[in-house]
Amino acid sequence: MPNNSDEHFRPVEIKRKKNESRSTQTDDVEDESSKPKDKKRITAEDLTSEDSPGEAYWESLAEKRREALESSLVENKKLHERIEGLEEELDSSRKMIEETKNLVEILQEIISEQEVDAEPEQE
Repeated sequence: MPNNSDEHFRPVEIKRKKNESRSTQTDDVEDESSKPKDKKRITAEDLTSEDSPGEAYWESLAEKRREALESSLVENKKLHERIEGLEEELDSSRKMIEETKNLVEILQEIISEQEVDAEPEQE
């Protein structure tokens, strides 16, 4: 049976004011050559001991939280950029609406003047 030390971790839940994002942990298959040589492995004793968990546990937990925070920051930056673009589009649309209203008023005045001018001819 493979020693899967990550199975004891619970997913980190990131709470936001308006939107809630939940992430789940997946097991990545890595070959031993891609892992740093000095990285300590989390042992069963780290997780089951009555003492506080070992240093490797806290390092692993901190790394997972750092990655989740980094992901959130990237998403936050993208959302801010999108909001700025949408606000610019909204301002442009509002200006176009105002110009269109002004054009409609002018056209209504022209039409009403033409109707007034056309009435005496019909009599």
